Amino acid sequence: MEASIDSKINIKVFAKLKEYVNLTLTCLVIIFVIKPQLNRG
Repeated sequence: MEASIDSKINIKVFAKLKEYVNLTLTCLVIIFVIKPQLNRG
């Protein structure tokens, strides 16, 4: 039972981590795409 609970927790943590990584990558893309356009204007 303990092992299955641990694996469930790990899956939840991994899903959260993936969300954070996706958000970070999205923010970086926005910064790299929008900043040059702002500098041009």
